Amino acid sequence: MNSQIAVNHIVRGLILGISQAAGEGGAGIPIIKAMLAQEGHELKESDILAHCRYLEGKGLVRVENIRNPIQHISRDIAHITPKGIDVLEGTEQVEGIILGGE
Repeated sequence: MNSQIAVNHIVRGLILGISQAAGEGGAGIPIIKAMLAQEGHELKESDILAHCRYLEGKGLVRVENIRNPIQHISRDIAHITPKGIDVLEGTEQVEGIILGGE
């Protein structure tokens, strides 16, 4: 496996775990970015959002865009889905994700 592909799989697994740890409120992209940096993965917010969209396409997270047009604020929040929890718990497997950085 190409090393960049492996890194992508690891990052997606980390994003899934971060989204679960965030609980009901979900995890904002800046929070995910900070948590990934702590794990040694420096990514742009746009790349993180692309990974979140990938996970959303697999049904593992739901990406919600929160907007406040008065203050011109827009935030993307990743919420884990029941299927995403199943993947983290090992009761379901999905290609393209490596859990635990393995």
